[in-house]
Amino acid sequence: MASPADPDPAAPQGATEPLDPFQLQFVRAAGILLAVGSVVGALSALAADQPVRVLSAAPFGLVGLAALWLHLAGHRLGAARILVLGSWLAAINGMLWSNGLLSPGSVSIFCLVLLFSGWFLGSRTAVVLTVLTPIALFVVAWGTEAGWPLPLAHSSRPLHLAPVLAIVSVVAGALGYYASRSLRLRLEELRRSQEALAEKVDQLSRREAELEGLRRRYEAFFRLGPTASAVAVPGDGTILECNDAFAELLGRPREEILGRSSLALGYWRDLADRDRAYAILDREGTLRDFETTWLRADGSERRCLVAWERVTVDGEQRLISEVADITRLRRAEEASLALEEMFAAAFRSTPDAIVFTRLADRAIVEVNPAFERLTGWAREEILGRTGTDLGLWRDPADRARLLGAVMAGQTVADASFGSSHRDGTPLECRYFGTRVTLGGEPHVMSIVRDVTAEARANVELAESRRELAESNRSLRRQVSLHEFTEHVARVGHWLTDRARGTVTWSRALFEISGVPPRGPMGVEEAAALVDIAEKDQLRLAQQRLDGTPAYYHFTWPDGRVRWVRASLARSPEPGPGADEYFGVVQDVTEEHEAKLALERLNAELELRVAERTAELQDALAELDAFAYSVAHDLNAPLRAIDGFAAMLEMDAAGRLEPGERRDLARIRRSATQMASLIADLLRLSRVSRATVDRRPVDLTSLAAEIAAELASAQPGRRVQWRIAPGLRASADAGLARSLLQNLLGNAWKYTRDTPEPVIEFAADGPDAFVVRDNGAGFEMAHASRLFAPFQRLHGEEFEGTGIGLATVDRIVRRHGGLVTAEGRLGAGATFRFTLPPA
Repeated sequence: MASPADPDPAAPQGATEPLDPFQLQFVRAAGILLAVGSVVGALSALAADQPVRVLSAAPFGLVGLAALWLHLAGHRLGAARILVLGSWLAAINGMLWSNGLLSPGSVSIFCLVLLFSGWFLGSRTAVVLTVLTPIALFVVAWGTEAGWPLPLAHSSRPLHLAPVLAIVSVVAGALGYYASRSLRLRLEELRRSQEALAEKVDQLSRREAELEGLRRRYEAFFRLGPTASAVAVPGDGTILECNDAFAELLGRPREEILGRSSLALGYWRDLADRDRAYAILDREGTLRDFETTWLRADGSERRCLVAWERVTVDGEQRLISEVADITRLRRAEEASLALEEMFAAAFRSTPDAIVFTRLADRAIVEVNPAFERLTGWAREEILGRTGTDLGLWRDPADRARLLGAVMAGQTVADASFGSSHRDGTPLECRYFGTRVTLGGEPHVMSIVRDVTAEARANVELAESRRELAESNRSLRRQVSLHEFTEHVARVGHWLTDRARGTVTWSRALFEISGVPPRGPMGVEEAAALVDIAEKDQLRLAQQRLDGTPAYYHFTWPDGRVRWVRASLARSPEPGPGADEYFGVVQDVTEEHEAKLALERLNAELELRVAERTAELQDALAELDAFAYSVAHDLNAPLRAIDGFAAMLEMDAAGRLEPGERRDLARIRRSATQMASLIADLLRLSRVSRATVDRRPVDLTSLAAEIAAELASAQPGRRVQWRIAPGLRASADAGLARSLLQNLLGNAWKYTRDTPEPVIEFAADGPDAFVVRDNGAGFEMAHASRLFAPFQRLHGEEFEGTGIGLATVDRIVRRHGGLVTAEGRLGAGATFRFTLPPA
């Protein structure tokens, strides 16, 4: 539908638009032809002695001259109107002064005028002239019949000729009208097409400008982005473009990188990482978060996180690389891990008890071993309970005072409180506490130091001072108590004065040595009392005098051997001018004998374990032999059952009811299924009893042979096999074939109903392999039953006895490997197993 601004296609062309160059040329040529033609016509009429005809030719000359004058004056539209309308009037004049309707020139001029009127003056003018022309023809014809006194050459029947000429003129007018409308419409369509094309060109120009802006922004982002980026050729790895961050990562100028491959630049520290990355890219179509190590030009290493994506640019494959330098992150993680390990070591080894308590419910969330030793409670018994539950606070007021201060945000240091051991023993403790946040929750970190011994020592020291102040009797009592303590603990001591050459032994030391007590002795005399076997070791200890404990043994006079632990050190308060040292000796004979007894017990235990292992192996061998025998002996009766059932089915087929025939068929199916079970049991037994002859085995060739066997058994199936080349292992060839037959056979069976089945056998590490399919799969909740004999996760829709995977598990374990399974119902299954490398 035309808009109000669009010109009317039926409007006269000259009324709304100037003439085009072709119309102007025609006006000019027509004016010249009319002017020249009228002169030629007048001369011809005079030569023919017909002066009247000069009056019919003269008006055409006037019309031509008028049109040329208006054209030259710039009135081009007026020239066209004079040319068309004047020619029409001149044609009527020519008919009047010549042969009337029989004048061929006038009739031809009418037709030409009607044809070109629409082109020059529009469709309306063409319609008007087309209507007026038949009227004029009929007027001339009627006048001729009526005998008007005009110089006409009368025709015999002009009224009969007038309709014919009217029809011709109407046809010419209609042709001019529709030609002008068609031309006008075509010009209008051309104008609209030009406008649409101009708009499209404008849109394309704007789009090109936007694309150029985007390209410049992308180039700026690519070049100045913080992440190392590069564009490479997937095949040979030639780098076509990279940003400044990529050049900085490699430590090379950008110009040195472009046009070279990764192998030429040598930034992969481990080429195996590069091969694994390309393998992942080929398998998954993309590479994400692949961690590896790259080398800079100066030889330094960078930990990198690599991402690859294949794209198509101008019909060619390109590899987009995004590389993040995570060297600092990994170093920070390692430092954090080391710090955590240091904290954990300090937490475990510190002698002070440490406990973390959650403020929300006062529950204990972590304790160290020192806390367990201090309280007598095991860590598993402590976690989740409160200090009140464990009875750690003798006085609840202490708990309220100390924890209240910590909860208020204060740090409590060196505060005293009373606690209790699990067995009820009272403890005197010092408390250090502060508030911390763990996992977003407020906690209290408490450090508890056992000062019971210190408090007791302080009490004893005060008591000793009071006793020293009382009298010598108290001093002798303390000496006697000390001697008694040494006697009970079997600990003695001696004091040597090298300058004087004397040695003083305690009473307990005489008891340990097995000799009668005596007073101070000479050094040689004391040395002769006990014959220490480790004399060289004793001399070194006497030279060091650093308190390092050492073990010695000697023999009592009655022949009994005694073991002691002795430490020698300098006297902390030697007398004036004296050179003293002392030693402490503890009788550890019972401890040493217990150690020897434990060693003997361990030896006996190892012997018993070896004997039990041998017995277990014999029992397993007997069990395998029994299973083999049972499975072998069951075959004969099963064959008899199946044979007699077949005979019965053949002999009595016509006399059996349908239900009886179904029961007989069920008997035969059960016999066949049990025979399959027995055959699988025999194979499993052979696997258990077979000798493993390990040698290099080409697993790729075995898998290809098995795949060909499966395909030949069912030629109608179309399965896509993906068997990786170069797979080898050190294994028994027969057992390896049985292993792959079961795994690939399972994949073949369970992809039976899959529209586009794919079975893959590939490496999953240096000594690991994987068999993967996209078949029926299984629920992971039942995965633990997969490798048990006679356990099946599918119903009767898939044949089988449940022995295959049990055989796989036994073969892998006999080679010292491990087999695992992953799957999802309806999405396939994956079996991974390990075998020793070839």
